[in-house]
Amino acid sequence: MNPQVACIAEEYHNSGRKEFFCIAGTYDWRCLEIEALIRLGRLSEAETALAEMEADLSVFGPAAARTAAATLRADLALAGGHTVAATAEIMDAWDHAQNLQAPLLLAQLEISEARQLRQAGEPAAAIARLASARQRLSRLGALPHLQVCDRELAATTAAARSSVPRARDVIDA
Repeated sequence: MNPQVACIAEEYHNSGRKEFFCIAGTYDWRCLEIEALIRLGRLSEAETALAEMEADLSVFGPAAARTAAATLRADLALAGGHTVAATAEIMDAWDHAQNLQAPLLLAQLEISEARQLRQAGEPAAAIARLASARQRLSRLGALPHLQVCDRELAATTAAARSSVPRARDVIDA
């Protein structure tokens, strides 16, 4: 996460304003703040902010906001090393994302799912998700998000390569 984005998120948090146009629509600046907190490793603060954001969502809240919240819950679970919980949150996010026409939000969900798949030892599936996310982001011209996707793709590709020799070691043993 860009340090300037983290500063902007903190500034919005301190302002007390709730409205901010973000991926989840004109809903809340909190998704930006929560993502920044997760990337900065401030997981307990991210968890608190996410709980506050979700408390503001009604059961019938916008699908985009519910998708964003579930994606953030998955990112938070992954950052805490809880792969199983992240898997459940990813599934929840996809449930909310059905029929959603929000390519940036869907690409972010795919990137989060790719992280989960990589941590679960499924690099081929992660690479497929990242390829899809990359296509969406390229069409949008969303360069900062494309850079995130490319970094994740590089990490996933490296993990896939490093797992091949381990598999050969097991076969040779």
